[in-house]
Amino acid sequence: MKHKLLLTATVYHLLFTACSGNNTDNENVAPDGDVQVYLTVRNTATRLAQQQGVNFSDAAGSLTLTLNTADVKQEIEGFGAALTGSSAYLMKNMTAAAREKLLKDLFTGEGIDMKYMRLCKGNSYRVNEEYYLLGHFSKFVQAGAHRVGHALAGSRPSNVDFSTFLNPDGSRVVVAVNQSGAALALAVSDGSRRFAYTLPDQSSVSLVYR
Repeated sequence: MKHKLLLTATVYHLLFTACSGNNTDNENVAPDGDVQVYLTVRNTATRLAQQQGVNFSDAAGSLTLTLNTADVKQEIEGFGAALTGSSAYLMKNMTAAAREKLLKDLFTGEGIDMKYMRLCKGNSYRVNEEYYLLGHFSKFVQAGAHRVGHALAGSRPSNVDFSTFLNPDGSRVVVAVNQSGAALALAVSDGSRRFAYTLPDQSSVSLVYR
């Protein structure tokens, strides 16, 4: 039986104030390198910001993540959010220009490029960090991608999580979340390819490569 995965979050009240100031403009970044890097650091202005690219190398890390693209798991239909009644009220009372910008921030490549919206009953109130965390998946994991397996070797602190995906175009996406209290030197191994990247503390990172 084929299983597909649709991941959703909640559209929070503060998400709407965050959208007007999100930092996803990467025009001034030189993304040279074999691996594209997109970074969010909690409580800073670095939000889904493209960083200098990383090249394949034999560099090591204190923790090594090895992709196993033969271990194919769920197919990804897309990523989205639930629209609460309070959020809908805020949208209704926005100016037309602000509402248009919000919709672009949510549903186009100018923002986090969500593919789904679910209407639900009830209201929620959370911090806007979730908007950027969701974007680390929705902007880079393509519809029709598959979650794939990975193995970890070395010293893994608590509160560090990884998700690995294989896109239909053959590109790979590694999403890492580091809330361990310290930076983490990560090495990624995928067949003959290998690279290293240091995950800042309190960060979410998307690593995209072919």
